Amino acid sequence: MPPPPIVRSSAAGDNPPVHRPRSLATWSWLRAGVVVALCCFGVVGWQGVTTVGLDNPIDAGEHISYTQYLDKTGSLPGEARNYEYATPLLFHSTAIAVE
Repeated sequence: MPPPPIVRSSAAGDNPPVHRPRSLATWSWLRAGVVVALCCFGVVGWQGVTTVGLDNPIDAGEHISYTQYLDKTGSLPGEARNYEYATPLLFHSTAIAVE
């Protein structure tokens, strides 16, 4: 049995050209690179968050002594007093404020 014949329309309005919407415009290399970099950062961050403390114990004792020293003296402990001396203040200040 032969295939059905192909019917071609002679009217120009039957098959208008399709235009791509502006919202589906192609991405630049910079935008694609930023998205890939953010995804990689997220994956590495998630890996770090979910595996923290599995190899070694978390140094909670040093954080507690840092916070106690900060609360008692109002100044940061030195390197000889606590090895967490370079930790940003937000974590410890929040702990003091909550307590």
